[in-house]
Amino acid sequence: MKRGFTLVEMTVVLIILAALTHLAVRQLSQVRDARLETVANRQLEEIRAAVYARAAGESAGFLADMGRLPRITNATNATLEELWICPVGARDFALRPAVSNNFSAATADIGALEDATVYVPTGWRGPYLHIPFGRDELLDPWGNPMVEKDAAGLARLTITNGFITAVSHYGATGQRRGKRTLSLAPPQGATSRLVVTFVASTNGTVTCKWYGPASGLVTGASATLSFPGSVVFDGLTPGLRVVKDDVTGVARYIDLHPGDNPLQITLP
Repeated sequence: MKRGFTLVEMTVVLIILAALTHLAVRQLSQVRDARLETVANRQLEEIRAAVYARAAGESAGFLADMGRLPRITNATNATLEELWICPVGARDFALRPAVSNNFSAATADIGALEDATVYVPTGWRGPYLHIPFGRDELLDPWGNPMVEKDAAGLARLTITNGFITAVSHYGATGQRRGKRTLSLAPPQGATSRLVVTFVASTNGTVTCKWYGPASGLVTGASATLSFPGSVVFDGLTPGLRVVKDDVTGVARYIDLHPGDNPLQITLP
């Protein structure tokens, strides 16, 4: 004769099924969180690439084109919108001659730098980062806005002297212990140093000038030195620069990387 399940047996079976379901749901949740964590890490890399990127040896990011990191555009809660919206007052990307009306007002001794034969690649050529159509802010994979401080008071962006220098996410838990931060500064956090060495068989003096981008305008500096000899321009942002001396009269393009960037010029 067939015997049915007792109440105790059914209870045990239900407990086992509930436990297995719980374990399965937790496992799926962990897999989902791990996947979203990977997406979030990749998003940080994409943001960094939008700011500082190089392709085939050419400058290709916001920093190289604009000569600076993205700056805060909302005093209440800063965002990264300069990566997808052209900054107010910035010019579109173009090759611009180094004439007076193209220089940034912050450039020292514009008169000494003016040279209509020198053309500088400068300006905004974004969007450097794409966000979904209809949105005005970037969200992490968990739907949190990438702003200076989110609704939970967690810092998503690091602001230094008005510029955005790092970006963070807080993982699946949304807690400080899950924080991952990626610097938006050049690799190793280093600035660029341009070292120009003049080689010559005779002695004399030479004036060396460099030109670079400044939000669609031009900036630069000059130095006069004795040759043979070297001059160092320090504290520069990575990206394309134009170097010209008054002896050869040749404009040379050099792509600055973090650290020392040597350029040797042989004088007649």
